[in-house]
Amino acid sequence: MTAAVIVAAGRGLRLGGERPKALRALVGLPMFRYSVREALACPDIWRVIVAVPGEELETLSAPHTADAGRVQFVAGGSTRQQSVLRALEAAGRDVDWVAVHDAARPLVTSELFTAVITLAMKRGGALAAHPATDTIRRLSPDGALSSFPRAELWHAETPQVFPRLALERALSRCEQEGLNVTDEAEAMERDGCTPALYHNTSANPKIATDTDWQMLELLLRSRPVTFP
Repeated sequence: MTAAVIVAAGRGLRLGGERPKALRALVGLPMFRYSVREALACPDIWRVIVAVPGEELETLSAPHTADAGRVQFVAGGSTRQQSVLRALEAAGRDVDWVAVHDAARPLVTSELFTAVITLAMKRGGALAAHPATDTIRRLSPDGALSSFPRAELWHAETPQVFPRLALERALSRCEQEGLNVTDEAEAMERDGCTPALYHNTSANPKIATDTDWQMLELLLRSRPVTFP
């Protein structure tokens, strides 16, 4: 069985606002609901666990859709990896694979979930990604600049799909070693896994700034969106 973990526990400080980013209303609905909808529409996903800020748990846990029985909310931690670990604990032993997705990427589609899950099951783990189009330079602490061959660089996205037990072990090891990874693929790589890249060609941007938010609102208002 495959479950989706929607990470919605972050504060979204770069975006501002009184409420956490993933819970802010986006064209009338909380942003995290877009990702939940697409995860529920994916035929490979049987359960969705949403990690949210602890103070919001009671309010969000109230049933509000016909699919409420397939959606579970858990209190997230102070870091991304803690939030994912708590969601994995809630997933249950019958879950073999997990697809972790950022609520801050609300344009994800059920087809993208399916594609990454399919590739992960063939290769032992996979993540959505797209090739870099900008030249990327690294600025070291001493002010020195270094460049990288652009053809070798990819932007990591979500969903990222891995076996539940392996991901739980990798994230727990990071916790024990005091490491704070920025995504699940990094934790798995540290644990010896080489995940496959699924070349995503669909729009799947991460909403981090107010400008991102405004552009997304314009896009969503320009096309009809229905929710169950």
